[in-house]
Amino acid sequence: MKTELFDFDLPRARIARRPARPRDAARLLVVGESLEDRVVRDLPDCLRPGDLLICNDTKVIPARLTGRRGAARIAVTLHKRERAPRWRAFARPAKRLRPGDRIGFAADLAATVEARDGGEVTLSFDAGDGAPLDNEALAERLERHGAMPLPPYIGRGGGDPRDRADYQTVFARAAGAVAAPTAGLHFTPALLDALHEPDRRAEFLFQIILRVLLQPIATAHQSLVLGVNVQLGYVVVVKHDLVVVSNFYDIYVGHDI
Repeated sequence: MKTELFDFDLPRARIARRPARPRDAARLLVVGESLEDRVVRDLPDCLRPGDLLICNDTKVIPARLTGRRGAARIAVTLHKRERAPRWRAFARPAKRLRPGDRIGFAADLAATVEARDGGEVTLSFDAGDGAPLDNEALAERLERHGAMPLPPYIGRGGGDPRDRADYQTVFARAAGAVAAPTAGLHFTPALLDALHEPDRRAEFLFQIILRVLLQPIATAHQSLVLGVNVQLGYVVVVKHDLVVVSNFYDIYVGHDI
């Protein structure tokens, strides 16, 4: 099997650059014995008694930074937090970076490259003067200097102030994610209220998920890995897919392609 078999044409005009207004006006395809076109606000009418909705309440951080290593412009997207003040990140262009290189992002934010593996680097952050940053201080600087890590197909860097609100769900609480739970972006407070009505009997299970990373498929036999850090969880089985396991900190669920 070749990865080219997964390619398909997606016209740019079909890619939503901004969310629908209101969000729950987005289109919803109901798959059953037949296909039915609905909108997201119709979701309560599509549920049956006993159905379980799992909402990922992860909150996206401004994980994209642009800096300089000398005269070279370097863009990094943080994707996995290590022990403070270290993060793993995707860098562009990574081939310009070597262990020991310094990247300046702002007067009070810089990083030293500790390791590089292909397009991924391990960065150790400091306050620009070599003084290491704890998680709280780094988070504060990311809020000021970072941009939202929008998917590449959106076609812009995430620096638009509107992206801070548009690329978050209305139930986002647990800061630390570097990708939004996309389906959740269509929910509104009114839709949440409708889903909690007693006659709907749909139970919400809110998970605190700190990081979600979908790695690109490099070969036809490579596993697609969803990495999740869980602070509070339950055992939930939905259509035979294991979603979250309770009382474990690091869970990696692999689906072979």
